[in-house]
Amino acid sequence: MLEQKDLQAIDEIIQKRIGESEERTNQRFEEMQAQMDRRFEAVDKRFEAVDKRFESIDNRFEAIDKRLDTMDKRLDTMDARFDAMDNRLDAMDMRFDAMDNRLDEMKGDIWQSVSVMMDAKFDKLFHLLAENQQILQEKMDRILGEKLPERVEKTEGDVQVLKVAVRHLNQDVEELRAAK
Repeated sequence: MLEQKDLQAIDEIIQKRIGESEERTNQRFEEMQAQMDRRFEAVDKRFEAVDKRFESIDNRFEAIDKRLDTMDKRLDTMDARFDAMDNRLDAMDMRFDAMDNRLDEMKGDIWQSVSVMMDAKFDKLFHLLAENQQILQEKMDRILGEKLPERVEKTEGDVQVLKVAVRHLNQDVEELRAAK
């Protein structure tokens, strides 16, 4: 199974990607809005120029009408662009929803796959560890010949016998020195 930190890392990656996508969308929207603002400012400047000319020059009235028609076309074009942007944003929302659904599916699939992999991998490893432990125990038993506690008792008995023998030898040596 994935650990909590792995899930958090996955969630952070997902959140990061969503944030980046939203950031790109917001940036594009701001660019488009800035472009619109510039166009509106340009339109405003043209209207001011038209107003000044209108007051002073009546004979250019037809030219002004043509320019107004052009501006209407531009505004129609801008409206169409806004509609297209709305459609794109709706499509992006649908994509994000689909991505969210797919990520939820993927999380479930990942959990299931990880569980199956862990069961398969760890069962095999635990079985191998148990076999190795059994092999080591058998080798230790062969090397020691007997079980360790029994061997320690036997060694203690042998040490007692050696101590008695050394005492007797020391006594014999002392007697020989005294006799010399």
